Amino acid sequence: MVLLTSLCLAALTALSGCVYIRLLQVKRQLAEAELHVRLATQDGLTLTFSHPVLLPEDILFLARRRPSRMQEIGSKTRWIYSFVKKERNGGQNANRFDVPVDLSFFKGKLCQARLPERFGRVLTSAYLLRSIKAVGHASVDVSPRRVRGHAPSEDSNRAGTRLPSRRDILELFGPPYREHLSPGDRQIHYRYSLLPGEDDPEEKASRARLVFHFRRPDGRLLRVKARFAGITLLLSYPEE
Repeated sequence: MVLLTSLCLAALTALSGCVYIRLLQVKRQLAEAELHVRLATQDGLTLTFSHPVLLPEDILFLARRRPSRMQEIGSKTRWIYSFVKKERNGGQNANRFDVPVDLSFFKGKLCQARLPERFGRVLTSAYLLRSIKAVGHASVDVSPRRVRGHAPSEDSNRAGTRLPSRRDILELFGPPYREHLSPGDRQIHYRYSLLPGEDDPEEKASRARLVFHFRRPDGRLLRVKARFAGITLLLSYPEE
């Protein structure tokens, strides 16, 4: 979900006109997430925009792919981007570690995004809010298309605002594609592929990658790197 918001920021470097204005509005909303975004962690992790801005064509431009599945329900439209976990042996793991991103449009605007139940159970609202605000304040590199954000460190040690641990990440994404250890750093790598829709003309798989960096030996989360649709998100959690 945070990667989806970073796509919006990276697109700011390449667009003009009405699309640029909408993406700039989203950036400002993310920077003041307490006013514009509602988070719920019951029965999944749900992000609801109080003032919807993005249109379906904006999502298509950002993701560069059509959704894996579409559903019309009255005045609402659901787009589901299904990310399938890749295993190191070349196979695919079609179980609970796949990640469907469920987007809901109301009256033609993106009003809600939802992740599976385990994300709402493992991640705290305080951590997610800090991360979303960091993306809203992030800097954007034109070439390569890269978004760099720094989550504020205040209150990071209080109950309810803790950073995810390695155990949390394993509960969310399962066994990693690979893991790298160095004297001061532990890297956990994941790979996913987007399940194409029936009417998707693209034959080549669209891939996503995630890397989590933890400090050794205490296991504190240092930064997250995510890549999808040609855009890279770098989100760090510095200490004061």
